[in-house]
Amino acid sequence: MANFMILEIDSPNQDLLKIIVSAFAGAFFAFLLSILAYYYFQYREKRQKHKEALFQVDIVCNNLLIYIQGNLSEFKDLKIRYQRSINEKITIIPGNKPFKLLYDENLIIHLRNYELLNDYYSLGVKITTFNNDIEKLNESFEMFKSGLVNDTVTIETFMDTYQNLVSKIEKFENFLNALENIVLNLNAKVRILRLSKLSKIKQKVFSTKISKKKIENELVEMKKERETVKEKSRVFVSKVNK
Repeated sequence: MANFMILEIDSPNQDLLKIIVSAFAGAFFAFLLSILAYYYFQYREKRQKHKEALFQVDIVCNNLLIYIQGNLSEFKDLKIRYQRSINEKITIIPGNKPFKLLYDENLIIHLRNYELLNDYYSLGVKITTFNNDIEKLNESFEMFKSGLVNDTVTIETFMDTYQNLVSKIEKFENFLNALENIVLNLNAKVRILRLSKLSKIKQKVFSTKISKKKIENELVEMKKERETVKEKSRVFVSKVNK
């Protein structure tokens, strides 16, 4: 029959072993808690920056809507002046010109909702393209205006250039009208997320899918608000002009 050796640990050694095990367990759980605390505070920081970014994107959208309307107004005025110059064959040099749209690309890194992030990034690409085109348009117009002042531009070139400018402006107007709808939809999504009552568990991955129905309802509310603001502005202007 096989003999088995039974290892016996005397009392002092048992106490020492308990101390070692207790110390190890305490250190392990302290380490584990520190890791959990680190990720929890990382999560809270990302969540807070996400909320702040939503607020900033809301501001960007509202500013963009103002700038888009301002540019559409500038384009309308320029087109009238250009067309009059063409029709009456006179040299009218407008003093005003379209301006670039504002966009904060730094907000992208703090947006945790993937649908909103993609929309905001796509908007940035469109705005960058528009701003580059506007810069080229203004530069070419300044060169053309300089030629008119210095009498180095013939009447034929003048008419052709103005006709070309009218054609370009119409394309810009179509682009801005489409861009306005994109900004309005983005703004609606931002407002929905900012006012969302989802639990922390559901928000933990920040990947909430925004329903089309909610967007449509929010767009209706936004339209009402904009109409109210326009009416108040109209009443204020009419009182001032009396």
